Amino acid sequence: MAEKVQGKRIDILKQIDALSPKCNCLSVTESESCSNCKEIAKLGQRLLGLVNKRVSILGTKQKPKMRKGSTKLVITFFQYEEYKLQDITDKEIAKMHDVCLSTLKKWKQRNLVSKL
Repeated sequence: MAEKVQGKRIDILKQIDALSPKCNCLSVTESESCSNCKEIAKLGQRLLGLVNKRVSILGTKQKPKMRKGSTKLVITFFQYEEYKLQDITDKEIAKMHDVCLSTLKKWKQRNLVSKL
């Protein structure tokens, strides 16, 4: 898929390169009436459309991942200690409480330091 997009980009750039020497416009008013300038502008928009598409590694369009809102971790120091005694990892604890790992790390910074 990336090769296909790359090929389209190269084709558009070749068309722009072919039109550029034909255009001798020096001002905005000249370029507004110039057919070459109009065609270059259209090709530029097509090129931007190819560059701005979100393409995943597999070549399919993907929506960006949505971040969870501010989620508060509701857990006590003693619950956390109990999880650790059962050899439960922080990643598993975060998943159990439906928070991201960074939220658990922030909770640990605020709560474990004061208890030690």
